[in-house]
Amino acid sequence: MKTNISFYFILLTALVFSSCRKAYTCACTADDPVHNVSFTAEMTKSAAEDWCVDLDIENIFREEPIEGWRCDLKEI
Repeated sequence: MKTNISFYFILLTALVFSSCRKAYTCACTADDPVHNVSFTAEMTKSAAEDWCVDLDIENIFREEPIEGWRCDLKEI
């Protein structure tokens, strides 16, 4: 009985941790395709959303902002 409980506990723990962190791609595009980039990282969804918004905001504070710059988050 104790082994069964341990097995289910380990299985549940693995399931919880695997569902929290996933791979996300933040794809940034611009009017000029030369500036199109994408970055992929494994993190929680809220952290990935913040990360992609930060990349989008960085363009605003550039000396010469890239025209048509936009970043979108995609789950892999």
